[in-house]
Amino acid sequence: MKKTLLIPQLSGAFLKGDRRNWVDVVKEFGTKGELTPQRWEPYYTNAQEITTSFALAYFESTLFVYFRVEEEEIRAQYREHGDPVSQDSCVEIFIQGSDARYVNFETNPNGALLANIGFSRYGRLAINPSFFEELTIFPKIINEYEWETLLILPLHHTPLIGEATTLEGMQLKGNLFKCGDLLKKPHYLAWSDVETPTPDFHQSEYFKELLFL
Repeated sequence: MKKTLLIPQLSGAFLKGDRRNWVDVVKEFGTKGELTPQRWEPYYTNAQEITTSFALAYFESTLFVYFRVEEEEIRAQYREHGDPVSQDSCVEIFIQGSDARYVNFETNPNGALLANIGFSRYGRLAINPSFFEELTIFPKIINEYEWETLLILPLHHTPLIGEATTLEGMQLKGNLFKCGDLLKKPHYLAWSDVETPTPDFHQSEYFKELLFL
């Protein structure tokens, strides 16, 4: 099934004010979507109880990724970048560049981020430390059942876009996910369905087009 996300560029004027307002800017002007439960038993029933929406936008070579989650249990144990945040309440975006490598960006309600690059689940490598120097995340636990986060990802510090200084006109591939491996009710949701027998988000054949306008 062909799916495409048309991702708009934000006006620099919107980004001159308080950075804490960027969440509202991306929510209003970004391209929006929702994640759907993946049909892996016994997790499918659990996933039906969860709502996860997202919005995407960019400015020059920086990608803005907003998630909002409603779930029965919020787990937020990990606090350091590089921690296994998929064990917590976790949202993810995987992005693939032109050389078939992809970066998995995974984060939890504390704003801890795991980001590695590789061709598959195996042999993944840490990305350039300079990425984390420019990385910004605005996580917020709204109440007992709702949380949101805004990832501001400096893609120019990854190999995904080469030497480019803007995402404008680029066509990448990717997918977005929600999981929680150590929650009382583990679950898996995705934007583009992953049709494997068992849970595995590291399946680039199911990535879909990300077109930057």
